[in-house]
Amino acid sequence: MRVALVKELGGINSVELSEWPDPTPAAGQAVVRVQAAGVGPWDVKLISGAFGTPPLPSVPGFEVAGVVESVGDGVDVQPGDQVYANLAGGGFADRALVSVDQLAHKPDRLSFEEAAGLVVGGGTAYEGLVDRGRASARGTSR
Repeated sequence: MRVALVKELGGINSVELSEWPDPTPAAGQAVVRVQAAGVGPWDVKLISGAFGTPPLPSVPGFEVAGVVESVGDGVDVQPGDQVYANLAGGGFADRALVSVDQLAHKPDRLSFEEAAGLVVGGGTAYEGLVDRGRASARGTSR
């Protein structure tokens, strides 16, 4: 499969399109065929080394949306399910290996691109409004 591979830390020029082995899911995991991936400052920081030195080579990409291709044992998603997921990296690829506790079914009304943006952007908004701002579904604070 194709991946955006970081072989050495630096700027965007340190990322190259490369071939990588297809992932195989273990128990509690799914392989997602990536249809969209979010790009954010955390990706730039990983590529530049601002997060420290990750094991190299490395595939960035922390938020994706796509279609489940295969699953390991003990999961509640099926091949063909449309999902979005939070990753510890590896999303800038044709396929991503995802722990099923880090994915959710994509709402039908959202495109893959919109769903990929839910992971960090939506999570940040939720935390600000609900967890910290104490907003409720009725528009009142809790």
